[in-house]
Amino acid sequence: MARPSAVPRNFATLQSLQVARGTTRRDSLYAALVALINDGVFSSGDALPSTRQLAEQLSLSRNTVISAYRRLVLDGLASSEERSVFRVSEMVRPRHLPKAGLPGTLPPDPDKGKTSLPGSVSSLPRIHKDKNWRIAEYPFIYGQCDPATFPTANWRSVLRDLNSLNGISVWTREVYDEDDPELIDALRRVILPQQGLWAQEDEILITGGAQNALFMITRLLASGGQKAVVEDPGYTDMTSILRMNGAEVTFVPVDQEGLITDAIPAGSDLIYCTPERQFPTSVRMSLRRREALIERATREGFYVIEDGYDSELPFQGNILPCLRAMAPGERMIHVGSFSKTLAPGLRAGYVVASREIIAELRLLRRLIMRNPSTYIQAAIGRFIRSGYYNAHLQKLRSTYHGRYKALTTTLRHLLPDAGFMPVRGGTSVWLTLPEGIRAAPLYENLLARGVFVENGDAFFVAPPERSCLRLGYSSIRAQLIPRGIEIIAEEVSALRK
Repeated sequence: MARPSAVPRNFATLQSLQVARGTTRRDSLYAALVALINDGVFSSGDALPSTRQLAEQLSLSRNTVISAYRRLVLDGLASSEERSVFRVSEMVRPRHLPKAGLPGTLPPDPDKGKTSLPGSVSSLPRIHKDKNWRIAEYPFIYGQCDPATFPTANWRSVLRDLNSLNGISVWTREVYDEDDPELIDALRRVILPQQGLWAQEDEILITGGAQNALFMITRLLASGGQKAVVEDPGYTDMTSILRMNGAEVTFVPVDQEGLITDAIPAGSDLIYCTPERQFPTSVRMSLRRREALIERATREGFYVIEDGYDSELPFQGNILPCLRAMAPGERMIHVGSFSKTLAPGLRAGYVVASREIIAELRLLRRLIMRNPSTYIQAAIGRFIRSGYYNAHLQKLRSTYHGRYKALTTTLRHLLPDAGFMPVRGGTSVWLTLPEGIRAAPLYENLLARGVFVENGDAFFVAPPERSCLRLGYSSIRAQLIPRGIEIIAEEVSALRK
C-alpha cells in the first residue's frame, strides 16, 4: 500500500490564507485541496498527506483536516482506505490531455493573419474602455458601479432564499422561451409605472441587457437596407449594430433640447434615441421635441427605439414620461436595463413594445440565446418584490447627487472656461474643454497620472470644434473627486503652454 505523500510546497501558502467572512478553516483547506487536485499536484490515485502530518504542517487541528478530507470523499474527489489513508479518486481526470493531431508539422498558412471571415465585425468602430480602470486612483469611468453602493446584504438575503430547496426548483428548470413571471410582474407594477408606462405581460420581454435588446430589435426591423437615424454625438455600438445588419445610417445632431427632430430625413424607417439622458451628453429631450417626434412617427410610419438608460436615476426636478407612455402604439419601442441601477455584470434588461413585436423578438431570442439566466431573473424579481430595489434607488440617487455636486462645484472653480450642461440625474457629466485643448493628448496625460476619463470626441461622426470628455461618477468616491478634477485642470494648464 502506498504511503501518504509528503506535504508539497504549495501548502505553505495556506498558512497565510485569509479566511473570508462566513467561511471556516475547514472550508479554506478544502478549497486549497480542490485547487491542488485541479492543478495536477495530486493526480488520480495519489495518496494525500496524512492527516497528522498535514495538521502539524499547517498548525491546524487534526479534526479540521479529517473533516476537509471527508468532504472530499463526499464530493467524489477522494476515497478513504484503512489506517486513515485518503486517496485522490480514480474518477478525477488528468488536467491536460495528450496533444491531438497528425504527426509532423503543417505547412505555413499563407493567409494567416488576414481576416477572411464573411461576417467579420473587426472593422466596425467601437469605444475603447480601459480594462485597468479598477486600479486607477481616480476612476471617472462611465458605466461601472462602485461596490460600496451595491446593496450587498439585501442581495445576499434574496440569493439565500433562491438557494433553498424550494428556491432551487424555481430557476433550475428549462423554461424554453418563457420569462420569470415574478420579474415581469415587478416590472409591470413597480418599475414601468415610475416612468408613466403601463404594459401587459405579453408586451414585455426580458433580455440579456440593453445591448442584446438593441441587437434583436435591429435584426427584426432594420436588416434589409432600411434607413436608420442615430444621434450625433451618439452611441457608437448602436451605429455598428445597424450597419452590420445592413441598415443605411444617417446622423442627426443634438442640442440643448436633445435630438433635433426637424433634421430627421423624410423617408426614415427607424430612429434610435436616448430621450431621458442623451448618450453621451446627458441632455434631456424636451417635452416639445418628444411630442414632435411622436407626431412624425405617427404621420410617417417610422419606428422609434427609445433607450431608457439611466432613466431611473433622477435626483432633482420633474420626471417626463417616456415616449411609449406618451404613445403606446406599434411604433414606439422602449428598452431598459438594470446595469446602471444594480450592476452591469448581471446583464439583465427588458423591452416594452406591441404584442406583435414582442412575439417576434421572443422567437428571435430563442434562436440566439434561448432565454436569459433564470437565476438572475428570479433574483431581480424577488429583489424588487421585497422592496429592496426602491430603497436601493433612493440611496443611489442621494449618493450620485452628492458626487455630482462635488464634481460640478470643483469644475466651476478650477476650469471656469470649460463648459458643461447641468443635468437632473444620471451618472456622468459631459465636459466641453477650453478652446484649443484636444481630448486625445489630454486623455493620455491623465491616464499616466491615474485619472481615467473618456475621450468624448470618439462619440462624434466628425471631430467637433471643441473637444469633450465624459466624466462618470458612479465608480469614484466623493472624497476623491476634487483632487481628480484638480489633476485634470493641471493637465489642461500644461497643454495650454
